[in-house]
Amino acid sequence: GNVLCLNKSEKRTVLEEEFTGTWCGWCPMGIVGMDRCMEQYPDDWIGIAIHDGDYITSNDFKPLVNKVSSFPSCFVDRAADIYPLYVAQYMPQFLQNPSEAALRVNAYWNETQDSIIVISETTFSVDRDDAPYGVAYVLVGDDINSGTAGKQNNYLSGQSYSDADLQEWANKPSRVTMNYDHVGIAALSIMEGVEGSIQAPIVSGRTQKHTALFDITDGFRSTRGVEMIQDIDRLSVVAILINRNNGRVVNAAQTTIAEYVAGIENLQGEDTQILEHYTIDGKRTNGFVKGLNILKLSNGKVVKVLK
Repeated sequence: GNVLCLNKSEKRTVLEEEFTGTWCGWCPMGIVGMDRCMEQYPDDWIGIAIHDGDYITSNDFKPLVNKVSSFPSCFVDRAADIYPLYVAQYMPQFLQNPSEAALRVNAYWNETQDSIIVISETTFSVDRDDAPYGVAYVLVGDDINSGTAGKQNNYLSGQSYSDADLQEWANKPSRVTMNYDHVGIAALSIMEGVEGSIQAPIVSGRTQKHTALFDITDGFRSTRGVEMIQDIDRLSVVAILINRNNGRVVNAAQTTIAEYVAGIENLQGEDTQILEHYTIDGKRTNGFVKGLNILKLSNGKVVKVLK
């Protein structure tokens, strides 16, 4: 492999890409595993449930699914292929892996809420003349209903487990009506990241910004016609920084989608101040510019203002 000399190791957020399906009777094990990670490591873990062969399958993830040999299974930072029930217990080791870049992501609705604008910010802690990296983007949905034909097969039904979480599934029927969380709805360049999203040369401490767009004018339908955009308040966006030389995930970040704000009058308030101004392509400005302005506020919100 290659040796990188880092000025410092950036904080890593672990990415779990879990491969699942409603047809898969052992996949409740993966659901339990992801719930544990979410509960125990809410600030250090990101999960994407990638469905295949069922009613909420997206072809955007097919190149990744083609590398999977069994269900359920998962990739952790695309460096480990393990049974998803056990990811939480290995999280301390995963978090110790060094990362050569910090990654942030923000996402915003456009005015008509038919597009999602995504801006990633990548700051490396290494100098490189080349740039074998790319940023991929994933639209994720929670509480996804797969329809009446999409009940979850459950081979745990009727079994006996000392593990309370597994026993909860054992007490359920062999086919379970449920909605699904962490579902991968759509992806942009899932394998290697968007071409040109990271530019050479890479300079330690210098932030590179990239803008991407999810066009949801016509929604997103699964391979079997299920509309995947079911509740816009339950959507989020994941940015994934990928090392193209080895295919591994360098870092990941997740964000909810900020609402569109049409005018400055909506921002007034004694306790609210504008901290930072950005243009739509992620460039920081000293104040308002003509067109769409993205503002970071002192109350923690990110809003858009049209001037």
